[in-house]
Amino acid sequence: MAASIFDSPMFVTSFPTGEAARLFSDSAAVRAVLLVEGSLAKVQGELEIVPEDSAFFIHRSGMEVQIDPAGLAADMLTGGFAEAVAKAFAKAMEAPEHSKFILHDVNPDEIEAVALALRIRQFLSYCDKRIAEIENGQIDKAAMTAALSEARSSAIGLHMSAGLNVAKPLADALRLPLCEQPMQPEAVSAAAALICNRLSEAYPDCTSLGQLHLLSSGLNETITKDPAHMLSICLPQACLCAASALEIVSR
Repeated sequence: MAASIFDSPMFVTSFPTGEAARLFSDSAAVRAVLLVEGSLAKVQGELEIVPEDSAFFIHRSGMEVQIDPAGLAADMLTGGFAEAVAKAFAKAMEAPEHSKFILHDVNPDEIEAVALALRIRQFLSYCDKRIAEIENGQIDKAAMTAALSEARSSAIGLHMSAGLNVAKPLADALRLPLCEQPMQPEAVSAAAALICNRLSEAYPDCTSLGQLHLLSSGLNETITKDPAHMLSICLPQACLCAASALEIVSR
């Protein structure tokens, strides 16, 4: 048995995740960071913070380069995810005169948070679509939609502790709202738990929905107690709980 039901071929029918699964893969996480790092370089080049030719090279490479997530394992022990991606990105570019400007003068953790916001935005749009397709009038769709709205306002945005001149154009480039305070992605796990709860209540005889409700509630409680350490580990599973519940109901 796989460690996660969402990675197990045996449970693919019992706990389907549909198109949401790709949003929480290692490859999707890497691609999102590359997009932000490339967009950052482009903005910094336009502002003449970094050389324009280096900015162009980084931005273009960010859309083309392929990075194997497995190759990040060693660097993840000593640094954050965005830093590990940046190091692999620089190596893949094979242009040290340009790659030295990747993540220039920014907090890598904030860039990682922005990359997560991009994936959360896609996930919440997926949930909106699935909820709109529900035809069972006994399901509290309004509560689920409200929870998604709260998650959207709390978790989707761009926050940078320094350099507003960079933050505003970067936010515009990524079509994200500019936030004065750091985002709070834990609101997404709360929304995921509520979705699983409402759907399990509507279908009390569905064992899979009941299991997803219990699992998502536990994950949300863990994240709430210690978001700094548990968010990155538990949030993808919480989101996939909601996705699976919505896929089960839709079929």
